[in-house]
Amino acid sequence: MWVKICGVSDRESLEGVCAAQPDAVGLNFYDKSSRYIEPETAAEFVAELPEEITPIGVFVNKTVGEILAITEQCSIRHVQLHGDEKADIAIDLAQRDPELSIIRAFRYTAANMTDLDEFCSECSKSAAPLAACLVDASVPGKYGGTGRSVPWKRFSIDFCQKTKPPLVLSGGLNPENVSRAIEVVQPWGVDVASGIESAPGVKDLQMMLDFVSAARNASLATGTST
Repeated sequence: MWVKICGVSDRESLEGVCAAQPDAVGLNFYDKSSRYIEPETAAEFVAELPEEITPIGVFVNKTVGEILAITEQCSIRHVQLHGDEKADIAIDLAQRDPELSIIRAFRYTAANMTDLDEFCSECSKSAAPLAACLVDASVPGKYGGTGRSVPWKRFSIDFCQKTKPPLVLSGGLNPENVSRAIEVVQPWGVDVASGIESAPGVKDLQMMLDFVSAARNASLATGTST
């Protein structure tokens, strides 16, 4: 089970991530988020991460030029598009930097599954296939980190993993419910931000340790380990 801890913006949280040992850490470059991190600080954090933990830049409605400037400055090779980006943004990124790995985040409603299908299809046709799609809860005016959950049972019916990139489940996950979420949805990976925080943007070490352990144990029990 691929596990990502998202929204690390202070050194104490970085040290906690290194102790918890997820597969990836999200660095949030959306300046309206409580988890925002300056590119200069992110570059320092990336240099200090162990090789086993992949840094992922999280972007909301930035231009291709802005994204590429930050990924170069921070030595980040993985990008998560978490805003209202159209497929042409992902395609342009892939064409201008073929070594970038791109994850597209979607805020789930039963009505927007067609949008997700079309986005994935356009990227594949343009030789810019997505590395994964991350599905989060839909909260008007918000771009993630809300603590709201995706309706797991309904979503698992709507989402056909056989025809899409690997699924990363997000939205309202925490150490207590991640096992059940994995059992119901059987995603390729899970992503957490607010569910392991003692306050907005402040990561809790024990909760991080418990989340990573619960996710990996659940994946072994359900046969969804990667």
